[in-house]
Amino acid sequence: MKNAIKVITIAVITAISFSFASAQYSESFENNFYPTGWNGNGFAKSNNKKKSGNYSAMSSQNNKNGNENYMVIEDVIFSSSASFTVSYISHNGNKNTRISVYVKNNNINGGDSVLVTLLTPGSSSWKTTDVQFPQAYQNTVNNKIFLVINKIGNGNDKVYIDDVNSNFPMPVEMESFTSSVNGNNVKLNWKTVSETNNKGFEVQRNSNNGWMTLGFVNANTSRVYSYSDNSVQSGTYQYRLKQIDFNGNFEYHTLNTTVNIGAPSKYSLSQNYPNPFNPSTKISYQISKDEFVTLKIYDNTGKEVATLVNGMQTAGYHTVEFKSSLSSGTYFFKMTAGSFTDTKKMTVIK
Repeated sequence: MKNAIKVITIAVITAISFSFASAQYSESFENNFYPTGWNGNGFAKSNNKKKSGNYSAMSSQNNKNGNENYMVIEDVIFSSSASFTVSYISHNGNKNTRISVYVKNNNINGGDSVLVTLLTPGSSSWKTTDVQFPQAYQNTVNNKIFLVINKIGNGNDKVYIDDVNSNFPMPVEMESFTSSVNGNNVKLNWKTVSETNNKGFEVQRNSNNGWMTLGFVNANTSRVYSYSDNSVQSGTYQYRLKQIDFNGNFEYHTLNTTVNIGAPSKYSLSQNYPNPFNPSTKISYQISKDEFVTLKIYDNTGKEVATLVNGMQTAGYHTVEFKSSLSSGTYFFKMTAGSFTDTKKMTVIK
């Protein structure tokens, strides 16, 4: 074989410690072929036979002249309890084919591939085998697993592989994941114990309307991270990190408590941002109780040119976007809520 929460003015902190040993990977060949993090030669996606779903991986190589069909899973991290299960079947129940499972690590056994087990389809029924890897590979990184089709004796047969399941550790072990709240600004902080092949973290938020992506934080050598989610409206939120490695594998780390943004203690109108702006800007304000609110734009002569808010608003933090078609110049925006009134200046530049 080839070597192939209290709010307003108090910062509230919540934390959780992680000690993830492993994460589950499954591959039923329903999506891209070869799958992300895999490579190969001579296999094709097929719907002729499948254990589940609509597709499996198929090889019809007869292995003449030393050519081999194989699939390889790249950059595998083994723990002491790593497991690997593969399902397979032959097309005609022919006993002239077999699947050789190899493992390779450049730092073990001189970098040579080591035969772990032989799988013999030899049946028209699906078989499933749990593959155990040698102890020398436990708690190691940068392993490769090869599934190689061999022909023995005379005759040819097609072999199908489906529903490969593995229990390998993710490349990141999380130490802590915390949140702090200051008014309606949320800051997330997290720290990792160790990282291997880590691309970074996608930050996501959920307010019972589904998870949405806020941003992405690249991996760094210090293994200390933070992300600020500012001007969040009043409500209850969940946060999680989607840790992604360079092979496309991912694992979620969810904050163990919800984050509550309550009603502010006073009324206020914030400066628009950005300012100056073109063509749009955002204006934020807060009210401590349900109130009828107006927010209007005036030119420098005092003429009203736009109405952004004119109605009842619930107590909390609010943000409105102003998309301007106004000409360049200085304008004013005025907020009125009950007895509260405030006016600020903004500039349009075109």
